[in-house]
Amino acid sequence: MNRTDKEVLTTAERNLLTPYLLKLTPEGLKDLQTNSRPFIHQLPINETKIIDLDVDRYHLIFSHQKSTCQALDVVLRLRSTPSTFQSTSFKFHIPPSDGNFHLSVTPPVGQLTFRNPALELQFKLEFSDTIPILVNCVVVMELQGGYRHYFVVKSRLKPSQKPMPLIPHAIGNDTIFEGCSFRVPKPLIRLRNMLVYSNGFVAPGIFRQTGVSWEVQSLNTHLSHGTYYSCLDPHVIATCIKMHLRSEDSPFLRIPKPVLMGTKSSADSYKDLLLSFPQSSPDLEFILWVLDLMVCVVMNQAENGMNIRSIAIAIAPNVFEIVDQQQLATSLPIMVAFLGKLVAHRQTLVQRA
Repeated sequence: MNRTDKEVLTTAERNLLTPYLLKLTPEGLKDLQTNSRPFIHQLPINETKIIDLDVDRYHLIFSHQKSTCQALDVVLRLRSTPSTFQSTSFKFHIPPSDGNFHLSVTPPVGQLTFRNPALELQFKLEFSDTIPILVNCVVVMELQGGYRHYFVVKSRLKPSQKPMPLIPHAIGNDTIFEGCSFRVPKPLIRLRNMLVYSNGFVAPGIFRQTGVSWEVQSLNTHLSHGTYYSCLDPHVIATCIKMHLRSEDSPFLRIPKPVLMGTKSSADSYKDLLLSFPQSSPDLEFILWVLDLMVCVVMNQAENGMNIRSIAIAIAPNVFEIVDQQQLATSLPIMVAFLGKLVAHRQTLVQRA
């Protein structure tokens, strides 16, 4: 809490901090952020080297109302301005939303100056007109030369309302690379957005390392109950994605065996894949979305250590059917090789675009 914007907050620290903040009362959240920085109040204004703010509230509760966009105001005021600073800037980090709601802050970036030390922010939360959802997330504001400030955003349902769970087979549109929009199950869209927000694509061993089991169970429970949950552990999110890819009706199982077992080049294997499904087939769109997800991982292999073979080994058992240990030994290498060729050619196409 008493680190400035120049000090890094690690993923592990964010994972511990976020659930704790979500459990605090409005008074507790404000007291924590006011009283955890006592040393700044003990210095005369002209000796203060760190910029700090007075914030009238950190805890924002919205009531779910269909087809409406609600707004709540928050007032910021510079508590003290070091003599070496004439102005300071700020920016907000907002968790990714999905088709069920949209959260925004106005202005998302801005400046506070010695002459104009106060600013009124407006948090807006817009709900889908059909699906009630419980929003439960943390919005972070970084103040240049000062502290981070943490706002908790929650939604409250009417007594007659119940949160709508994410239906596993409900379909939405998702775009990983510009110009490539595919229809995939909404839980996967939400999980991918969470992976982006948690910087998961650069996490070492992403999709290879397994998330903590109780955290994976907790995230899946929140998804199934219709609660938006700000999970920041990329390995937990990636594990949930793999779990959602597993299905007895996986589109990958409908790839013809001659195509899967072929020994053609990457480009020819990819062409055979496209010819195996009707144009604009939902099955093909799902497969291409998974390939784009894998390409994102490979494009960050300098940070995450996951090359084409690594991600193919991590994903193949989740999209192809592995019945027993014998099949694991004989068929998995073929599936990994085929998946690797598809990813390699898909990456080439993405980089050309």
